[in-house]
Amino acid sequence: MTAQAVTQKQQKAVNLNLALYCAGLFFGIAVAVLAIWGDLEASLFDRLFQAEQQLPSLSCPVLMMTDEEVTIQASFTNRGERDENLSVRARISQGFASLIREERVEFTLSPGDSDTAAWQVTADDAAWNRVVLARVSTVRNSPYRRLVGSSCGVLLAPFRGGGITGGQIVTGMVILSLVLTTLGSYLWQNGRPRPFPPHIQKVWRLMLAFAGLVAAAVVASLLQQWLLGGALLVILFLLIISATDSFTNVPPG
Repeated sequence: MTAQAVTQKQQKAVNLNLALYCAGLFFGIAVAVLAIWGDLEASLFDRLFQAEQQLPSLSCPVLMMTDEEVTIQASFTNRGERDENLSVRARISQGFASLIREERVEFTLSPGDSDTAAWQVTADDAAWNRVVLARVSTVRNSPYRRLVGSSCGVLLAPFRGGGITGGQIVTGMVILSLVLTTLGSYLWQNGRPRPFPPHIQKVWRLMLAFAGLVAAAVVASLLQQWLLGGALLVILFLLIISATDSFTNVPPG
């Protein structure tokens, strides 16, 4: 085999490994975008009941199928020294953002006790056949009386799952992102002489930075911190644009 053929084979391997890495980034970005999309739309829903303080325990699935029923839930803990009577109100879209059903869950918490309020939603609740919008709020007495609440959204996939849930799809995408990003980056740098030449060092640092930003955006978005997740994605895209030249004509090894 000629030296030129060897170089071409090595370059193909480099390109393949870089493609695996980029595919991993793509799946991670897709998860973050889906999670941010639903919560962004929900943040504009039913703003008359916007609370003074966020409800961090509110949890919505990222994605649901048209034949699936999912649960929106929020947990509450009494950290005070007296019994606390809670009336938790959930306002959920019913096919339209302007058509809202309201449900209440009431319970009493003794000091130190916790409880969870849950509501079932289906594809029929999705506004514009796209996203289920929900806003959950209650009045808490400790340390002072205030309205506590948050919003969240569940994106509706445009097809039936046939036994596969939206949660399984999202989990699969997260796993694919982790596996492909790790495998692609490892194979890309494996076998290169150490220490890396300056150009390879720069590309390797950028790859680590991209992967770190995607991972942080996924975690933030799944924790329903959509503003933080969105900001991290903007930083990622700006960094990718500014670093495009670094990834062209990368030597094979």
